Amino acid sequence: MTTSVAEATPRSFDRRRFHRHALSAPVVVSGEEQHSIRRLTAQACDVSRSGLFVVLREDMFASGEIVNISMEVPPQMQAVFPFSLVSGPCRVVRTAYVMADGTRAQGLGLAFCEERLTLLGAMGSA
Repeated sequence: MTTSVAEATPRSFDRRRFHRHALSAPVVVSGEEQHSIRRLTAQACDVSRSGLFVVLREDMFASGEIVNISMEVPPQMQAVFPFSLVSGPCRVVRTAYVMADGTRAQGLGLAFCEERLTLLGAMGSA
């Protein structure tokens, strides 16, 4: 799935606290729904110290929901985001519809729930 950060997040509405780094990587996103687990693969567009923006092919999650993510960070990105794996809960802080590969998709702004987040990898200066 090809979605640019510029397409996904209009700069005029940018309220980011930390600098974001463009990142294209698959992210497994899961959440609970009436006694069942929803699990799908999304595509990360960018990542920062406080969260990430992902794009899903389906409209599945709403603002305020807590979802679990698992993402392997590509080795070439570890110089700016020094972790090889990010796993744990995130809060959906924003939803938006974006165009991905010519089709409408759901974009999710996810904030890391830092107290329960797992970050694995070599720590470097970021």
